[in-house]
Amino acid sequence: MKYLVFHSLVLVLLTVHPQIVFGDQPGQLTSASTGGNFEFTGQVAFETVDRDSNGLAEDLAMNAEFRVLEAGKYVIKGVLSHHGNFISHSPRFGSPRFSSYFFDGAPGTYVARLEFSGEDIFEHGQNGPYEVTLWAIGPSGVEDTLEFSTPYLRLHSFWGAHGIAHFYD
Repeated sequence: MKYLVFHSLVLVLLTVHPQIVFGDQPGQLTSASTGGNFEFTGQVAFETVDRDSNGLAEDLAMNAEFRVLEAGKYVIKGVLSHHGNFISHSPRFGSPRFSSYFFDGAPGTYVARLEFSGEDIFEHGQNGPYEVTLWAIGPSGVEDTLEFSTPYLRLHSFWGAHGIAHFYD
């Protein structure tokens, strides 16, 4: 049920804002805090994840710092896009599960790690930078959103369904 509710929320957000506009510079941040009990600090970092050490990344991982002002349960969900076109919402190719980070704790500053499928990126067929949109959902609904660009990422750094055959194209 939680998945269905969030999925509906994402569809509503993407319907209301079908073209998310980002700045030209990678890493530019846009935040839309509701002034609630949760806020993104704007500190983000990225890394490619090569689980099998073959030189190609299976995932794009990002860490986003956030501040909790009142203890409670929060979930951070993310979507990866490129020039407004959806790429991935999931940590693994073909998975219906959203890239998510669940938090239930005391006030303070923390870091959420979300991963996006490298195969989804490869299948998209475009080099980065890519855009990331994060939503923090808490007791009062959407507590904060954060939109930012990744650094330049080369498409062929990621593993795809056709794998190494496309690596040398």
